[in-house]
Amino acid sequence: MLHRALIFATLLAGCSLDAEDIKSWQHVSQGERKLSAYLADSARPMELRLLSARVLFEMGHLDHLMAVLNEAPAEDRAALALRYARVASAALNEGTPELKARAAALTFYLGPHLDLLPKAQVDELVGRVVDLALAWSAEAEPPKGRKKPEDLLLAMATIRPALALPKIYEHLKSLSSLKALLEINDLLLKLRDGEARRQAGAALLDYARRRFPEVPAVLAEAMLHNGNETLARFLLDTVRDPRVPPSTRNLGLEAAESHLKAKALPALFALLKLDDPSTQHAPRFAALNMIWDFGGVERLGEALRALPVEASWPEEEDSLKLEVEQLCIHRVAQKKDQARLVLETLLDEAEPWPARLYAVGCLQTLYPDDAPELLKPLRKDQTPIKGWGAASTLGEIAAAAR
Repeated sequence: MLHRALIFATLLAGCSLDAEDIKSWQHVSQGERKLSAYLADSARPMELRLLSARVLFEMGHLDHLMAVLNEAPAEDRAALALRYARVASAALNEGTPELKARAAALTFYLGPHLDLLPKAQVDELVGRVVDLALAWSAEAEPPKGRKKPEDLLLAMATIRPALALPKIYEHLKSLSSLKALLEINDLLLKLRDGEARRQAGAALLDYARRRFPEVPAVLAEAMLHNGNETLARFLLDTVRDPRVPPSTRNLGLEAAESHLKAKALPALFALLKLDDPSTQHAPRFAALNMIWDFGGVERLGEALRALPVEASWPEEEDSLKLEVEQLCIHRVAQKKDQARLVLETLLDEAEPWPARLYAVGCLQTLYPDDAPELLKPLRKDQTPIKGWGAASTLGEIAAAAR
């Protein structure tokens, strides 16, 4: 670009040009190159160079403007950046919507050079671009051809965080569009700033609470990605409400597993009581698995005793048997020697039947040689059981250990 500009500068050398000549170049072939050559020539009068910059801007040739600035000598770069900033400021203040969009883009491209400008001038540009980008972000369909609002906001927040971020935080509180909220959330996370992440999380949580139980999965995913413990607890609480979309409830269980871990134990114990046949009681079984993961053998007996006696359970074919075996084989087996005493204490007829059932299933699976003798006292247990193949009582299940 610059070598072509120099060719045109050579051709223009010695010519006496005025403002009308420069304005006329916008209407001739390769006029943008003539304007770029004049702008790049530091020997030319600065007021006419500024005019050429304005004409290039009005023509939409931001690429030519930036090429001249990027390749200008160091002693000329600050003067050019100052003139560009004035062009952008004028358009942002009084330009048409199209020119305001172009001025915002020019400010974006000026980013690496803004440290050459007075602080007050940079603050003015950044403030106006942030206001403009926030207005666009609230539109359902921003007109094409503009720099993306999120790109502008990210750039301005990087250049002047103390100025841009409070405007963005205040804007977050007024958003009714989930799409706009998620876009602002994404750009705040890109800043990798603790306060920005906290503000984004607060806005997501407020939005979810105001629309509960309609918490779409895309919102839940953003809350989960935020990493904030309060958001993770909110998601875990949604699991207990069948009105919440199933995909969001699944993310609530994921929040417990990936974020809260042992801190989730009180809520997981509450989930054991949930009667949710529409999901085949998946939250109950997931909670039981995670109680083992985060509480280990020490919480096994408590967890099995907490299983509900009066609630419904899976009844189809081997559905309940498979769930019991999943816990026994994939978890309790990891520490079966430590778990044996706990399981044996649960065989007493005074224990709740779900606890006795899990104890029978695990002892049969993990101690097949000892199970017949251990389970002998339960062979007459008439507690009805469904979902365990042909067996219809707990006694029949215990007798199968022979």
